[in-house]
Amino acid sequence: PTPADAATLTDAGTLNPIPAPADAADSAGVARGLRGFAAELAHRSQIEHAPAMHGVTLASLHAAKGLEWDVVFLAGLAEGTLPIVHAQTDEAIEEERRLLYVGVTRARDQLFLSWPLAWSGGGRRSRQPSRFLAGLQSSTRRAAALA
Repeated sequence: PTPADAATLTDAGTLNPIPAPADAADSAGVARGLRGFAAELAHRSQIEHAPAMHGVTLASLHAAKGLEWDVVFLAGLAEGTLPIVHAQTDEAIEEERRLLYVGVTRARDQLFLSWPLAWSGGGRRSRQPSRFLAGLQSSTRRAAALA
């Protein structure tokens, strides 16, 4: 891999690409070098604007709080995963519902929800969609009817 392909793992568990300093360019497309690149990152940090990079961000629902993306894919929305099998009390299940709300509201333009029919390849079709999806489907239909 080239230095432009390098990546780091953040404390939140997300993979962040490290762009090569030469890739940083002003609006005219002129490379600014390492100092200009560092100044741009510092400025964006101050105004809480993430650097524009092409790539995919993998984040847990916990790590996604406060963030937003144009397109969000929420995969694995099955009973036993969401809510997690360890959520046994009403309070714990409601916390899981709030986590799904966090995930759903991270999407600016498009949201894709999916769940497995089976847990492993060749497995029995024993997985059920998360109970929380029924409420989303009703809300989506109501919103579409009002539009």
